[in-house]
Amino acid sequence: MFEFKNLALQDVTFALCAQSVPLDEFKVVAHRDFEIDRQSRGSVSIIGQSHVLRFSRGAEALSEILLCVPYDLTAYSPINQTKSSANFRFSLELGHLKYATRVSTTVAAAPDEWLKISGPFQQNANALTFHFPPGPLPYPPLTSLVWRIGRAAVTVKSIHTFPAENALVKTHTRLNWA
Repeated sequence: MFEFKNLALQDVTFALCAQSVPLDEFKVVAHRDFEIDRQSRGSVSIIGQSHVLRFSRGAEALSEILLCVPYDLTAYSPINQTKSSANFRFSLELGHLKYATRVSTTVAAAPDEWLKISGPFQQNANALTFHFPPGPLPYPPLTSLVWRIGRAAVTVKSIHTFPAENALVKTHTRLNWA
């Protein structure tokens, strides 16, 4: 059972680590593993109004972590760690992996917009969604992820709502390999 926690947009942190970060570090509320090809694996996890994406191909691994509570990730030597609710892009090449992400925040997003955006997420077989307790808010917070596996790439999109601030954080991550 989950208790209501009023999470703040100002605490959103993005991190990318060049390893598979263990999930037991976090309170995982929903999780799915998937096979990309014979050599590659991926997973998506919802950890509160946040997520962890993990990709591995042979010995190479990446973990993308979007957090909405303060958390010390120094043990995992983040390649990039950005504490910001501002819009940003980040990309890198690590061995055979090419990674790119875009994070955007919309403030004053109406709950109708959340439903319009999250609808296609929830209707997709490759989707993971979790509705949190609304507490005193008129709408419950929502985290939703959807992924698509292509011949040489994986794309993962996410939405995270912050009803107390009428805000929506979206990510769009793409991983290619040689």
